[in-house]
Amino acid sequence: MDAKKNLEDTITEMDTEVTSRFKQTFDAISSQFQQTFPRLFGGGRASLELTDPTNLLETGIEIIAQPPGKKLQSLSLLSGENVPLQPLRYYLQF
Repeated sequence: MDAKKNLEDTITEMDTEVTSRFKQTFDAISSQFQQTFPRLFGGGRASLELTDPTNLLETGIEIIAQPPGKKLQSLSLLSGENVPLQPLRYYLQF
């Protein structure tokens, strides 16, 4: 039973570290995205939002964007193999 307890403690510790690092990284990227988007598109506004901010280990990310002269749109980032395609999909929508 000692090995099981050690494993559970290690998993809990890893979850805590991953959650902390993800939140710090997400906040930094989100801030930069809000600043960079208007420069890339000559105006407009954009933000990144977590789909489930209470569960950072399972959350998704929403891109909310409004290029100049366009309506506000939301684009979900999917997990797995679809993630690399999302920026291209987003770019081609406009």
